[in-house]
Amino acid sequence: MKLIALETSAKTASAAVVTEGKLLGVSSVTAGLTHSQTILPLLETLLKGVSMELSDADGFAVSIGPGSFTGLRIGISAVKGMAQGLGKGCVGISTLEGLAWNFQGLHYTVCPVMDARCGQVYTSLFWVNGGRPQRLWEDMAIPLDTLKEKLQSVEGDVMLVGDGAELAFTALASTGKVLLPPPALRYQSAASVGFAALARRPCCPPTCGCPRPSGSCWPGRRRKRLPNEKISPKGGRINGNGGIIMLALASDHGGFALKQAVIEHLNERGIPFKDFGCYEEKSCDYPDVAAPACDAVVSGECEKALLFCGTGVGISIAANKINGIRACVCSDYFSAKYTRAHNDANALCLGGRVVGPGLAIELVDIFLDTPYEGGRHQRRVDKLTALEERERAGK
Repeated sequence: MKLIALETSAKTASAAVVTEGKLLGVSSVTAGLTHSQTILPLLETLLKGVSMELSDADGFAVSIGPGSFTGLRIGISAVKGMAQGLGKGCVGISTLEGLAWNFQGLHYTVCPVMDARCGQVYTSLFWVNGGRPQRLWEDMAIPLDTLKEKLQSVEGDVMLVGDGAELAFTALASTGKVLLPPPALRYQSAASVGFAALARRPCCPPTCGCPRPSGSCWPGRRRKRLPNEKISPKGGRINGNGGIIMLALASDHGGFALKQAVIEHLNERGIPFKDFGCYEEKSCDYPDVAAPACDAVVSGECEKALLFCGTGVGISIAANKINGIRACVCSDYFSAKYTRAHNDANALCLGGRVVGPGLAIELVDIFLDTPYEGGRHQRRVDKLTALEERERAGK
């Protein structure tokens, strides 16, 4: 199986062609140009170098975050376009997991680190024991001090990797247990993304119409039931309070087609919803449909809202004008997960001209299935509510 892989989550744009146990070619560029200017010419040159046509690929792989939202959108959009155009499968790989695959076949505890700004990092932990990396921690965004505390309980030395590795090494050097690899192993690489994807065997047939492998729909991403979740007799999910989860849906004409694809998926999962419009692709205004859907969430009639417009931005602005709504535009796995886990977002906004149906369905599942973590994040959510109260009081 030959896979084409792209990595665009950070400053380096990278493309690779991999097959079982063999790297056929890799090309990387770190320059002042944007990924939109570099990634496809980079891939074109690489394919010529390995005497391969795009159609010769059996599938595609791409990093899906954390990382630069713009960079991720470029890489994901490119892979989605190629995969759907050729009727081939594709696999999304966590950027942090891809970094751990830099050490495939070696013997290290690997801690990928990416700078999340403001003293925080995106991080995870993997154990590599002469084979493929084994995940020890889920991807998370935490302060450097918290990472230092967590690594204290890890036995042996820890190899830091990623574009935040030097930052973390400086902050954690006093622990005496962190190592910094040479630059060749330190940064994101499409080759590692490709090898990680090969372990998941992308094999979606042309008739499927989505980027998921047939049968299990992306191994490792099958939905797990939440701790307090039950299934209603009609197949709908039941929340921890014993009530059937009801979703509010709304779109303008630019998001109508994507909403219809998500509706089909919700019906397959047995999740009930109320559609507040629009009901055709005739031009309409997103505030007019966002308001009643969000009102239903605030009143408790619905638990969350799924909102769609051309970019996802306009309808998110409208939604966030409604007190009690925390709406987020998402086009990657990491932001969809952590806007729930950290921000307790209750409205997911998607752009019908930005993400395709397959990715949108993944983001909807992540958003619906990720619980709010509370804890230190509750203080921040409470401050958001206080801002709403201040506006309501006219101060």
